[in-house]
Amino acid sequence: MSYTWYSIIASREIVKKGSIWWVGDRTSIHVWDDKWLPNVVHGILQSDWNQVIDHELLLAKLIYH
Repeated sequence: MSYTWYSIIASREIVKKGSIWWVGDRTSIHVWDDKWLPNVVHGILQSDWNQVIDHELLLAKLIYH
């Protein structure tokens, strides 16, 4: 294995840890539970209304409905 490929494979976990999702078609992103927002603390939406939050709400539903 070349030094370049070794370096890419070795850095994969570091990149994953510091990156956010590629939003794509939005059907696999849970609005309240997944790290999908840049420039927001921990990438997750936060609310004081935890009792009424639908944790199954997908980003696609917000955009297309």
